[in-house]
Amino acid sequence: MKHGSGSLRCEIEIGKEKCAVCDKAKTNNKTAPVFLVELQNDHDAIRKEAELLQTATKQPKAESKSKLLRHCNRLQELFTNHYMKEEHVLFPLLSRYLDSSTSMTVGHEHKEISSLLRKVARQISRNEKNSVPRLNQLLRTHFSREENVLFWYLSLQHSDLKRT
Repeated sequence: MKHGSGSLRCEIEIGKEKCAVCDKAKTNNKTAPVFLVELQNDHDAIRKEAELLQTATKQPKAESKSKLLRHCNRLQELFTNHYMKEEHVLFPLLSRYLDSSTSMTVGHEHKEISSLLRKVARQISRNEKNSVPRLNQLLRTHFSREENVLFWYLSLQHSDLKRT
């Protein structure tokens, strides 16, 4: 995914400052930057798919393998798209307003989740499901940290810069 494509096209608005990724300035009168709302929506969709995967693990084996694989593949797709958005939009802002170690920490968590998603897919292929609860826990923890700390902080930065 390239920055500037889809619904994230230069919607990064930090007051009168320019987009940290593409240097295009826009104005937004909403309380939260549009890109944070979209990332939050991604989190919600990923949570929903992860819950569907968890529910499918409780179905009889005859029905569950194809359904589990379908949910796992969809979850991988959603997470990969979400991760790419954050890498191109969120990480530059985190580096700008916090420090590069914050971006590195979030990036490490993304790699850990991606790795666990691949492991879950392999386990499903072998009729195993034992990493699904760990995946759900890791996603919940990661999203909670992003939403309650990073998104909150960037919303404050956005609000402070809009007033100036």
